[in-house]
Amino acid sequence: MEPGAAIDAFTRFVAQAPLLGFHVAFDRALIERSCAALKRPPPGNGWLDIEPLAALLHPQVRARSLDDWMAHLRIRCLRRHHAAADALATAELLLHLWPQLRAEGATGFDEAAALAARRRWLAGA
Repeated sequence: MEPGAAIDAFTRFVAQAPLLGFHVAFDRALIERSCAALKRPPPGNGWLDIEPLAALLHPQVRARSLDDWMAHLRIRCLRRHHAAADALATAELLLHLWPQLRAEGATGFDEAAALAARRRWLAGA
């Protein structure tokens, strides 16, 4: 697929949905750089990095990578480092975190993003 068509298709696909991931900085930079190179605006969607949420909600766990969190929470992934499988593993991680997120007052994306930002600020990241 031609790059411009790919970015346009991606933008239509995500519409206004929040973009979630584990260590999303790379994905965000890649998408925004591609949009800039193609002279297209980047998606205006909110971004949520699951890693700071996991670290905030489980401060006793010294996990850093998605693999570490998967091992800690016994999340199985049949094929790591493939987009769909990694997305499923990340979604399962978020499902594990959701009850604790709700206990912290996060009932939706905005509250979860605020918690993630708090963790980044506390960690000095």
